[in-house]
Order: sequence, then structure tokens, then C-alpha cells
Amino acid sequence: MSEELLQIDSDQFPCPSCGAFMVYSPQSHGLKCDYCGHEVDITKDNREIKEHALDRMDETFNHEWASDKRVIKCESCGGESMITTTDLTSACVFCGSAHVVVETMKEGIPPEGILPFMITRHAAKEGIDKWVSSKFYAPKTLKDLKRLDTIKSVYIPYFTYDAETSTFYTARRGDHYYVTRTKVVDGKTKTVRERRTRWRRVEGVYKEAFDDVLVHASKKVEESLIAKMKSFDLSKVEAFQEAYLIGHHAERYNKSLGDGFDDACEIMDQAIYSGIRHQVGGDEFQLTHHQTNYGNTTYKHLLLPVWMTHYTFKEKMYHVYINGQTGRVVGDYPKSIWKILLTIGGFLAVAFIIYFVLTRF
Repeated sequence: MSEELLQIDSDQFPCPSCGAFMVYSPQSHGLKCDYCGHEVDITKDNREIKEHALDRMDETFNHEWASDKRVIKCESCGGESMITTTDLTSACVFCGSAHVVVETMKEGIPPEGILPFMITRHAAKEGIDKWVSSKFYAPKTLKDLKRLDTIKSVYIPYFTYDAETSTFYTARRGDHYYVTRTKVVDGKTKTVRERRTRWRRVEGVYKEAFDDVLVHASKKVEESLIAKMKSFDLSKVEAFQEAYLIGHHAERYNKSLGDGFDDACEIMDQAIYSGIRHQVGGDEFQLTHHQTNYGNTTYKHLLLPVWMTHYTFKEKMYHVYINGQTGRVVGDYPKSIWKILLTIGGFLAVAFIIYFVLTRF
């Protein structure tokens, strides 16, 4: 039987039944005692998730929020993750190194919102099992990943950016037209229809407002893999509460707001290019110059859920991530050259047999 829990501002919550530490449970969406099974609900916080003006970023640094937080800093890879007192880990969640030190967290931007874990550890392990089984070209040692109990739940830091953009551009619009002409081919006169392009210069202004352009603020997760996890459903983001962190890691952001905005501008620039292309029209298009002004730029700090694990093969580390909301598994893995050669040999053998049968009969 569960009971309501008022918002807490602590990194620990003792079980009312047995006194053991409780942790946030993705299955019950509340706190659960792993010792006696007692559950406690988390009261939903209905406060507004605020956007902050990018040109006043210094005002959002909350000294009080960061002063009592502890961070595990890895001396091997440099990763930093915030921990709760219920987490007794002595290893880095990013590389597994035991060479870590515990420090007091420096001042920083508090998270406005959090997307609580929806996928349990058991479901994450099942997803990894299926992912491993689907990798035919992986070496046999990859199967050991199924037996590893090193899956860690980590809230990854993200920034979202809003902006109203106005882009002045010059471009070339190409319109197709056709001409008919005659030409001699192999001594014979033929009439052919040829496509040509008429180009003209175009200039104009394109405007677009962007909302919640998502940029991850971690330098420890691999860019190519995190992009493959697909989108998180940000409509499910809750106002930040410490209770969701209990029993889980939260990586400290290590990308500046300025660098994050540069990344967001690259994302917006791709959308702006497509918008200009549509606005100009024509059969072909060349953007020759554009300059974008950004107005009413705002941001917020979010924590999004990821299960992660890693393994080493021939002294190289590989990572596997599981989207903590959807369960999607992404990872990199080495390819067995012998399995690839056997596959190629099999195709060649089949092709030879088909060729032999066709030419024989």
C-alpha cells in the first residue's frame, strides 16, 4: 500500500516501514524500498517549467541548490555524475574505472525539468539481450554483455533553446524548361527533347520561431549513439524534484550555455535552409548567402533518462545506451572479420552453383 510523499529536498528518504533507504522506481513511478517492498507516492509538482533569457544566464545560477550536492569525478575519463547518499558506488558510470574521487558540486544551473525513468532495470536488460542476439557479425565475446550486471541509470543533462529567427538571404532559383532539337547519331538524324535550366537571382527574408531545440550538454556520451536513440517525448517532462534522483545518477552538464546555443543554431540552420528552399520554390535551388538574427532567445536545463553499460574488446571500449523512456537500445560493437568472410564466401558459393547450373543445362 502506498502513501503520499510531499515534495522533498533531500537526497535520501528512509522507508517508513523498515527504515532502509528508498529509491525511485520506474515501475511504480514513486519511491520503493528494495528491502521490504514498501512504496510511497511522489506528489506531482504542478509549478510552471520556466524558460530563462539567454542574455541573463548568470541570474539562473543557484548557489544554494548546488551547495549540498556530491559529485563522483573520474580520474580516468573525467566524467562527473551527481550521486545520492543511497548510492554506494565506487566506480565511474561512464568507463567503469574505480579511480574516482568524491567532490562537492560546484555552483551551477539547476534543472527546471526532469523526465523520470519509465523503463525498469529488468526491461533494460531484456532490451540489451535482444540487441546482442540481433548482432550476427559481432564476436562471440559480445554475448558476455548479457551476463554483466553493470547497467547504470543516469539522467543525462540537456539544454533546450527557443528563438525567433529572421534570415536575410540571396539565392539562385532554377526552373526547368525543355527544347527540341535534331542531332545525328550513328549516321541517323534523330529528334530529341532536352531539359535545360533557367536560373535567376532571388533575395528575401525568411522568419521562423523555434521551440525546445534539444541539445545534450554531455561530453561523455557518444554523439553518434545518443542521436540514434531518437527523440524523447518532452510533453512528459515533470517539474524537477529531488525525489526522482534518489537511487540514480545524474550527470553534471559540462557544456556551456554558449556552446550549447551554437549547437542549437546548427540544428535551426538546417530547418531554416529547408524553409528558404520552400519559400523560393523552383526545380533547383542554390543558397548563395544568408544571415540569421536571433531574438527572444531562452533556455532551460533538463535531465533525461538513459540506462547505460559498456564493455571492452581488444582494449577498446564500446558503449550501449537504452532510452529510459522508450526502451530503444543503441550501441556500437566490433565486427568479426571471420563471420564477414564466411558470409561473403557463402554468397560466392551460391552464385557459383547458380552459374554452374545455368551454364550446364
